[in-house]
Amino acid sequence: MRDSTEKSSQGNISLDAVASGNSALAQLGQGHQHNYFGASVPIPPVSDWIRVADVDPIILGIHKCRPIGKTIGLTPYVARDVDSQISESISQSRSGGFTLIVGDSTAGKTRSLYEAILESLPDARIISPSNPGSIRQIPQLAHESEQQSVLWLDDLERFLGPDGVEPFLVGQLINAGVCIAATLRAERYEAFMPRAERAAGMMRDETAQHIARIGMQVLNIADTIEMDRVWSPSEIRSAQEFADQRIIEAIDHHGPYGIAEYLAAGPPLYGEWKRALRAHGNPRGHALVAAAVDLARAGLIHPIKLSDLEALHHLYLDKAGGPLLRPESFEEAVDWATSIRYGVTSLLMPSKDNRWRAFDYLIDSASRDQKGFPAEDSFWLTAASLAAVDWEYFNITQAASKNGRRELTERLWIERAHGGDSHAAFHLALHYAELEEAATQEHWVRRAAEEGNPQALLMLGELQIDRGDLGDATISLSKGLELGEEDCAWKLGTIHIMLGDMVKAEEFWRTGHAMGSVGAGTSLGIHLDHQGQLESAIEVFRRTAIESSMPNTQYNLARALERHGSIDESKTWYEKAADAGHAHAQTNLGVLLTKEGDLQKALEYFLKATDGDDGLGACHAADIEGLMGREEEAERLYEKSFTLGLVHAADHLGILHIRRGDLSLAKHWFRISRAHGNESATWNLGMIRLYGGDIPSLDVLIICNWPN
Repeated sequence: MRDSTEKSSQGNISLDAVASGNSALAQLGQGHQHNYFGASVPIPPVSDWIRVADVDPIILGIHKCRPIGKTIGLTPYVARDVDSQISESISQSRSGGFTLIVGDSTAGKTRSLYEAILESLPDARIISPSNPGSIRQIPQLAHESEQQSVLWLDDLERFLGPDGVEPFLVGQLINAGVCIAATLRAERYEAFMPRAERAAGMMRDETAQHIARIGMQVLNIADTIEMDRVWSPSEIRSAQEFADQRIIEAIDHHGPYGIAEYLAAGPPLYGEWKRALRAHGNPRGHALVAAAVDLARAGLIHPIKLSDLEALHHLYLDKAGGPLLRPESFEEAVDWATSIRYGVTSLLMPSKDNRWRAFDYLIDSASRDQKGFPAEDSFWLTAASLAAVDWEYFNITQAASKNGRRELTERLWIERAHGGDSHAAFHLALHYAELEEAATQEHWVRRAAEEGNPQALLMLGELQIDRGDLGDATISLSKGLELGEEDCAWKLGTIHIMLGDMVKAEEFWRTGHAMGSVGAGTSLGIHLDHQGQLESAIEVFRRTAIESSMPNTQYNLARALERHGSIDESKTWYEKAADAGHAHAQTNLGVLLTKEGDLQKALEYFLKATDGDDGLGACHAADIEGLMGREEEAERLYEKSFTLGLVHAADHLGILHIRRGDLSLAKHWFRISRAHGNESATWNLGMIRLYGGDIPSLDVLIICNWPN
């Protein structure tokens, strides 16, 4: 049965900025796909960007709403529970900041972010680059302008990468006063979070860890706000106040779906796509869309030519029955897949140069349904051949590896390496490092280094340091430094420490720190601290923490500030690191809160540190639980603290059992503590022997000397 839906005619304008005035110097295309095929496009001055109040919200990536009768366009905005958080974040970003909204496709992320910016920064100038590489021009342009600037990054994952958004660039943008406003689908957010890095580690995949870590560093800089797909009762009550017929219908019929999800026609489109795979349905159209969906899920972000989808769709059609389904013609299939549904969208969305991408709701839904990939190697070979940039190729090969195609992945990289691709050779070096095949690793890293790959020169230098070839390491690292690899300066400093030349080491660390090396900045800060230059160390730690936004750098800064006596600022940085999951920061923040008398908040952070396997945090949590009269929980936490390596917890357990009158268990724990070299335990055992079961006061006992 053919739908009498109209052919999609949405705009496909490639843009690099939204211009002001009557000119259409740089319009945001509704498909808002990036051009990965050329050099970065020059971006005009900030004064030529369009005002936030003048931009068409549809162009920013907001999903159209299904029309009812003559009611078209966007619905009135319905307040969401997270609006106050978004508004506060945008307000704090007026002079530079990074707001990120995370949620499922069609949850309402883009609309809520747009409304917050429209309310807070209506006169600001806004830009949404079409090429990730163009973003590097923006810090300088922002510095040269007195106007407030907004960098709009809808679907942030399309901008992340070596040539796009990375931590150092984000720091430059924020320091230039740019308000970064971004959205990210929840599935992609998970791919960059610490659990994704841990999962990669369980698979012994060092490269995947590296990519996840880079993305995580960018996301850690952002003020991240999560938005639920399904609306809350309070949000539905707010929606009921509007007379818009589309909102009324959505409230009445949305079922288990979110209101915004229903308005964007996501659920019926997904259902129609799944039902099409049947005889006398649209099986070939279903297969075309399935190919586009799976290519996106595999890591191919840029839009695809119809000819490529045609070549791949047979895998899906043949598996489902092929001729038995009486498939429609290719032309009919394309017409079905690209026709507008519900006056809103289509299964395949148009982009420039007659390329297409799957509607993002289909991609998310297929992932939620744990839909598998085709069994044939030809799917992965085709996907890899369509990759437009190195990191896209990498994402596809990683997806292939995770789906049981590790040997195929290795073959793909070897073919590229033999073709002179130094990135492929370096990837193979990482791959064989994971397999602990040192000789093969060094073969590939030398090959990549000979071709001038700076990361390979860094790795080669590290291998040479490990085996004591400091002269060769100096040559490799010096070449890498000349090519701009900042961590080579860090490692050159390490070599001079080994040679006893502290002055030269400091010079290299200063060079690396100036280039943005986190390792060099950390080493320099520690060195200055040891030299008694605490204030200079703080400045180095501060720059490193701001530019990298890595929890460990924030923790180093917080510790130095605490020792300096700048407690309020120290607490701020501990909070940043603690909220990013840094267990030691959680413990130290808990200690500061304890000193302030906020035991409940302190306990929360100590328990988080305990979950992060910090023994000291567990011991402090036990102390508070004991003060609150919860002795069983205190005992559990002391025991966990001891198993995590904090010997002093044994002393605390001994004291706890004395309070309970159980001298046998008390002596058991004190003996364990003494066996680990704790002198206080020897004293406590002596007191038990002296007083027997009639210890006059716990004051005669020594609990412990807290470690640093």
